[in-house]
Amino acid sequence: MHSYLMAFVGAFVALWFLIPFARRIGLVDKPAGRKKHTGEIPLIGGVAMCIAYILAVLTMPETTADVRSFLFASIVLVGIGVLDDYQETAVRMRFAAQLLAALIMTATAGHVISNLGNLLNNGDILLGDWAIPFSVFAVIGVINALNMADGIDGLAGSVSLVSFVAMYYLAVEAGRPEASMILLFIVILLPFLFLNLPFFGKARACVFMGDAGSMFLGFALAWYFTVLCQGPDAVMSPVTALYIFAIPLFDTVSIMFRRMLKGHSPFRPDRDHFHHVFQAAGYSNRKTLGIIIIAQIIMAFIGIVGYKAGIPTWIMFWTYIGLLGLFFWALKRAWYVMRVLRQIGGGAS
Repeated sequence: MHSYLMAFVGAFVALWFLIPFARRIGLVDKPAGRKKHTGEIPLIGGVAMCIAYILAVLTMPETTADVRSFLFASIVLVGIGVLDDYQETAVRMRFAAQLLAALIMTATAGHVISNLGNLLNNGDILLGDWAIPFSVFAVIGVINALNMADGIDGLAGSVSLVSFVAMYYLAVEAGRPEASMILLFIVILLPFLFLNLPFFGKARACVFMGDAGSMFLGFALAWYFTVLCQGPDAVMSPVTALYIFAIPLFDTVSIMFRRMLKGHSPFRPDRDHFHHVFQAAGYSNRKTLGIIIIAQIIMAFIGIVGYKAGIPTWIMFWTYIGLLGLFFWALKRAWYVMRVLRQIGGGAS
C-alpha cells in the first residue's frame, strides 16, 4: 500500500515543482498552427508520472528483472520525449527510441505476441519467427496511436485510464501478479488528470503530458497488453486488447488511410482527427472529451464481455473490423458534410 501512496503523492509533488521549472526553462506548449489552446502550458506531465513510478518501484521490497527492463526502456522513451517536447527532434530519433524500447520488451524481457488467436475460424494463428517483428510493430503502433490521440485536454490520459482499468479488472479477477503494477499506472494518472482535465474549477489544462507522457503510457499499455494476452494463463485474447484500446486505434488507422487516399504522407500532421470533427461541429472540448471517453468505455466493455461470454475470437475480430470500417466511413462522411455546409454558408454570405 505504501508504494501506491508514494506514487500518488510523488506525482502531485513532482507536478508541483516541475510546472514552474518548466515555465522558467521554456518547456511549454505554445499555441500555434494546429495547436489551438490558450496560453503556454508546461509539458511535464510525462516526466512527473515517470518520476512517481520510479519512486513507487524504489519503495517496493524487491523488483523483478521484468520491472527493471520496463523501467530502463521507459527512461529512454521519456528522455527522448522531453528532448522532443523542448526542441522538436527528428522523427528518426523518436522512432529509434521506440524501436529500442520495443526490442528491450521483446528480445530482452521476452514479452512477444506469438499467438493471434483463431481470427479466421481455422485454428490459432501462430507467428513463429515473425513474433518479435510483429510485436515490435505492435508496440510502436500503440505508442504512436496514443501520441496521435493527444489532441485535446485530458483525452490521451483518460483513454489510457480506461484501458488500464479494464486490464486491471481482468488481471485481478484472474489473480495475475501484474495487477499490482497496472494499478500503479492508474494511481499516477489521477494527479495528472486532476491538473490536465478541463474540470475541477478549471477552464483549461494546467499541464500537458507531452510526447514524454504519451510514449511512457503507450509503452506501458503495449507491455501489459502483450503480457496479459499471451501464454496458458492469458486473461484476454489479442482481439480483446484491440477493443480495450479501440478508439485511438480506430482514429489512427482511419487518419493514416485518409491521408494516403489524399496522396499525403500517413505521418503528416493535420486537424482531421475524430475529436476535430466534434470541435468543427461546434462541440466544446468538454463535450467532445465526454463523447469519446464514453465510446472508449463502451468498446472496452464489449471486448471484455465478449471474451468472458466465450464469443468465438473470429466473430469478435470481424465485428471489430466492421466497426473500424464504419468508423472510417463516418469520419469521412462527417468531414464531407461539414465541407459542403461551409461552402453553402460561404456562398450565402
